Amino acid sequence: MNIISVVLFVIVVSFGGCLCRPSSEDLKKYRKHSSYVGHFTCGTSLPRLVKSSILLKNMTNVYKIEPEYTVLYQCNCNGICTPGQTCRGIPEDVTLSFRIMLNYNDNKFQYISAPARNETLCYCDTVKENTNDCILNYNL
Repeated sequence: MNIISVVLFVIVVSFGGCLCRPSSEDLKKYRKHSSYVGHFTCGTSLPRLVKSSILLKNMTNVYKIEPEYTVLYQCNCNGICTPGQTCRGIPEDVTLSFRIMLNYNDNKFQYISAPARNETLCYCDTVKENTNDCILNYNL
């Protein structure tokens, strides 16, 4: 068995399929998947849930923050660009209001404002060297 045969055997065994002509059902599933992914072009930012305490990290001794989470819009890695590019956003500074309780026994709230950054306009930008901006780690 030569090296090419071994590599092909490993690929076939690893993926549980064959390197033969796909069935019409496999082709149909592939086309559906490919079409779905193709709709995700860079251009529209996506809402991301962010823990409020991250935005208020300079505040110490805070017992409770409301709302506990907030939503910020981000472009990073949410759309398809040409090879060698990644989806990035143009930042827009916003101010968010929170209600905080400093002490459990006090039961008094204070209202504060905190700066945050939304990205509402997205564009394709050249990937900088040695970055893995859009590599997501999934443990399946």
